[in-house]
Amino acid sequence: MTSGSFVTERSGADNPTPEKKLPEEASSPAPALRAKRRDDEESIAHLIGNERAALEILSEIEAESDRPSGRKTGRPAGQPAFILHTYPWSESSLVLDAFTARFGRLLLIARGAKRPGSTLKGMLMPFVPLKLSWTGRKEAKILTRADWLGILPPLRGEALLSGFYVNELLMRLTEREDVHPGLFPAYVRVLEALTLPDPAAQQRGLRRFEAELLRICGWQVLISEGEDAPRFALRSTGDLAGVSGTIGNEIRTWERRDVLDVLAGRLERPEALRAAREIYREAIELRLDGRPLRTRRVLAELKRL
Repeated sequence: MTSGSFVTERSGADNPTPEKKLPEEASSPAPALRAKRRDDEESIAHLIGNERAALEILSEIEAESDRPSGRKTGRPAGQPAFILHTYPWSESSLVLDAFTARFGRLLLIARGAKRPGSTLKGMLMPFVPLKLSWTGRKEAKILTRADWLGILPPLRGEALLSGFYVNELLMRLTEREDVHPGLFPAYVRVLEALTLPDPAAQQRGLRRFEAELLRICGWQVLISEGEDAPRFALRSTGDLAGVSGTIGNEIRTWERRDVLDVLAGRLERPEALRAAREIYREAIELRLDGRPLRTRRVLAELKRL
């Protein structure tokens, strides 16, 4: 086994012959077949709808990059954004942790947002694409306007919890007003993946977002030593190193094929997808300063019920 400190394990032509006429019962699909065909058609429509919604948002981001940002005047307008979390500020107002395409994470005060007649009521929710305008140069800025940017299908069930997990990752691993090019489109793509009906596709989307977040923040998981080794372990520095021979049970390792697939983003095999989940989980835990993610704890508790 190579030297270094490793992370210990924690407890995808016309037919010349005449056609024979089938009996009426045989010519129509069986009920099960009709149901499957209908489900397939609905799934295809769902995928197309999700892709169009995501492309619409990403197109708006691209168009916005060509406009003046408003950074110099302190009055940015119509900026693509999502709300990550809201906090009560007073009886009528909210504090927002917002994630924007051009300004990173921001702290915004939405005055009067809780009043019954507020135009903001019902808009300032997670996973809703918005165009936000604000004013102010201090850390806490004043929200002046919010408009709908587009519509993504709502997240439900475990996908909803996964969405909150993604939001918590952004809040824990990025600093306010730090701009990370490419992170906002990656966020849109993971939300799109979480609306897919296939749980494995949702998991692939999550793992690719985790990998992209680590890379953009400067913590990309790579092999640093022993590239030809049969198995690999994650070091406490966040890189992978090859191991050989007998190792203790306290160190989690992964097979070479799985690791190479994970690093290349090939997550179609269940073994590679499982390895990606374990590798990125440990890599993220290294960056959390010993403070566990709340969403992981909630999900684990729900699964025990």
